[in-house]
Amino acid sequence: MGRQQSRRDERGYDQSRREEARIAVATVIKPAPSAISLTAQATSTFDSSWTVDSGCTSHVTQHAEWFISKTPATGNITVGGKSEIPIEGSGDVILQVTDSKGGKRLLTLRDVLYAPQLHYNLLSVAAAVEHDIRFTFQRTACTVQTDQGFNVKAKKSPTAKLYQFTALPVQQHEAHLVTSGTD
Repeated sequence: MGRQQSRRDERGYDQSRREEARIAVATVIKPAPSAISLTAQATSTFDSSWTVDSGCTSHVTQHAEWFISKTPATGNITVGGKSEIPIEGSGDVILQVTDSKGGKRLLTLRDVLYAPQLHYNLLSVAAAVEHDIRFTFQRTACTVQTDQGFNVKAKKSPTAKLYQFTALPVQQHEAHLVTSGTD
């Protein structure tokens, strides 16, 4: 097995493993007069990371399985000023996150847009503060102070310069009870 040689830039960051960051500006077209703008990082096809984004006005995800409630919605997100990606719904999501003490916690986000073709997930600072979530930005991390009484650390990538945290879907289970009776 070959060994990849480490390349360091002038700041000492390892450049042999690159993170790719592209900026996408989007607008959701809704019945006048409101519009939603988003700024995001483009990533892989299945992405469990969430980017803390101070430039977008709504949370957005590509994962339908994270929604606990979802209603149909229409409109498009324009990415990079060129291609349009449809919005297929909006609702509330539950994320399993690791809190700042290392414990597994559930984080509920309200009014999240569902855009399955977007390929990344955004946590809107503007939308979050409306639901009493607070942010403390530092050089290497952002602390997300949830409205549910715990903190999540979003680490800053040295190459992409974005604050991100990892989340997993909460497994939704349904139980059906069938009974038969004799009279």
